[in-house]
Amino acid sequence: MGLFDFFFKKPVVINDELFGQLRFVNTSDTAMNFFEGYTFFKPANGNIEIHVEGNLPGPDEEQKQFYLTLQQDYDKYVPQIKTAIETEFRHWQDIS
Repeated sequence: MGLFDFFFKKPVVINDELFGQLRFVNTSDTAMNFFEGYTFFKPANGNIEIHVEGNLPGPDEEQKQFYLTLQQDYDKYVPQIKTAIETEFRHWQDIS
């Protein structure tokens, strides 16, 4: 192992059956660890970037089920998402 290997460790990458290739981000606080990657999102008909809280060996079944349900019921969440974004945008305008 060389000096640079010690300081610049190769990232841990897993291949999840639902999400595909995910990079594990290991923080100093294990409660803040997460996985990041790109995966297909049916309502967008394309890939999206995702961040999933968790630790090795990978996302759990509850997280996977949430993602599947979100894709299936996405249209019913759009009004709530739109309201949240508009509210945050108005707040941002007020403090600018």
